[in-house]
Amino acid sequence: SAVVTHAHPQGVAGAVATALAAWHAARSRGGPAPDAAGLLEAIGATLSADSAVARGLASARELPSTTPLGEAVDALGNGSRVSCADTVPLALWLACSHLDDYPGAVQKAVAAGGDTDTLAAIVGGIVAARVSSSGIPSRWREGLEPLPPPLAV
Repeated sequence: SAVVTHAHPQGVAGAVATALAAWHAARSRGGPAPDAAGLLEAIGATLSADSAVARGLASARELPSTTPLGEAVDALGNGSRVSCADTVPLALWLACSHLDDYPGAVQKAVAAGGDTDTLAAIVGGIVAARVSSSGIPSRWREGLEPLPPPLAV
């Protein structure tokens, strides 16, 4: 799916990692949250070892979920360099560390600075896959614009 807008190999690797994180999150719904480090390791193992995104995920795996946000940003990036390798590792670290806390995960993504809309979109999508819409605060859901009706084909 990333090839249309992010044809660079790192963009594709970032999309694959994000999709896998969402898949693992959705599969874990209703059970205990997967261990963040184990989840990051499983996702990184699917990527080419020479991928900058894979190296970033390996660094993310080494950070405890209790690491202060500023330290995590310093270690992983926050999208300021406009690359997947500078965005996806932090996004997946935040999501995997907060799989049962949608508002907390999204708020930390925004607080990380940098490419906040991309970070929050990735983090929110992954965590929502686990907690479903019921895990998103109702006041946040009420503020959404309605979707247009489906197109007739």
